[in-house]
Amino acid sequence: MENQTNVGNKNTQQMGQNPVSQPVNSPEKPKTNWPLIGGIVLACFVVFGFGGYYLGRQSSNNTEPSDLPQSYSSPTATVSSPTPESSIQPTTPNKTADWDSYSNTLAGFSIKHPAGWRKVETENWIGFGPKEIGEDVLMGVSFYNKSEKTISQIKDEVGKQFSDRKQTDEAITFNGIPATKVVTTANQYADWYSVTIIVESGNMLYAIGNGAQTDTALNEMLLKRTGKSYSMSFEDFYTSFRLTK
Repeated sequence: MENQTNVGNKNTQQMGQNPVSQPVNSPEKPKTNWPLIGGIVLACFVVFGFGGYYLGRQSSNNTEPSDLPQSYSSPTATVSSPTPESSIQPTTPNKTADWDSYSNTLAGFSIKHPAGWRKVETENWIGFGPKEIGEDVLMGVSFYNKSEKTISQIKDEVGKQFSDRKQTDEAITFNGIPATKVVTTANQYADWYSVTIIVESGNMLYAIGNGAQTDTALNEMLLKRTGKSYSMSFEDFYTSFRLTK
C-alpha cells in the first residue's frame, strides 16, 4: 500500500509539470499591438500630407508677378460687348421726301406740300389743297412785314368769330427755328380745331395754319374726297418750312 501511494504522488507531480511548453522561471514574450502602430503611422501620413499641401499653397500665394520669368506675358482677352437693342434707333421715314416744294423769294421762305396739290396765292398768303376738292385749301402760310402786323394781332384774328373762343400758346423749336404754337378752340364747334405756328425772322412774321381741323379729320376727308390714303399730319407740313433769307 505504501508503495502505491508513493507511485500515485509521483505520477501526480509529473502530470502537473510540462518542462517543454512551460519552462520554470521563463519570462512571457510580450504581444505586438498592431492596431495601435497602424493608427500612429496613418496619423503621421495625414499630418505630413496636410503640412506639405499648406506649404505649397503658401508658396503659390506669396509668388509675386515679378518672380515670373521676364519672357512670360499674360495673354489679353478682348471681349466685344454686344450692342444693346435699346441703343439701336429705328430710322424714321421721311413722309415729305416725295412732296413738291414751294418757294417765295420775296417773302424769304420755302415749304413742301403733297405732290400734285394746287396752289392758291394772294399778296401775303399761299394755300395748298388737292385738286379733287375744288377751290378749297387745307393748309397755308401767311406772311407779313412787322410794320403791317404784330404777333398779338395774328393771334387775335384766329377764331375771332366765336364768342366762346379759347386760346393757348407755347414756345417750340423745329429745324433750329424758334416759334410760337397757338391752339384755338370753340366749345360751340367741337370739330373746329385751329393750330397756328408763328415764326419771327428779321422784319418778317410767318403764320402757318392747319385749316382748323384735326389730323384725324383731315385724313378722313382726304380719303373720302380723293380716294387716297395720305396718312399725313399738320406737323409734316409745318416742319418742312425753311427760311431762305
